[in-house]
Amino acid sequence: MTDPDSPALLVRRALEAFAAGDRSVLLDALHEDAVFHIPGTSPISGVHRGRFALLEFFQDLDRRSEGTLRVDLRHVLAGSDGHVLALFRLSAARAGRTLDDLTAYLFRVEGGRIVEARSLHEDQAASDRFW
Repeated sequence: MTDPDSPALLVRRALEAFAAGDRSVLLDALHEDAVFHIPGTSPISGVHRGRFALLEFFQDLDRRSEGTLRVDLRHVLAGSDGHVLALFRLSAARAGRTLDDLTAYLFRVEGGRIVEARSLHEDQAASDRFW
């Protein structure tokens, strides 16, 4: 039986909420000082800090992808120390370009909230070109 307060379940619910466009559930899963690290050289790369800055970041992804961004969650794996690895296929299309990227996020969960996330892309250069 899965613990309803488990970090893995929290991350799964947050990603499902992101995919469904349910920003309220997503915001509730984030610590107010959450930090996301996005690698690469694209306009979305860098460190995004704070719950509301992250909401703006997510809205920017939606704008940049012209509303086509999709997350197809494949696996959620939890460690015993609050770390959760989520593997998903990220896809989008805009201005004649497409993105089809196997993406992994390493989340750190503390106190029932996501406090940090780091992303890793199957093809970082393709991700940079798309964004």
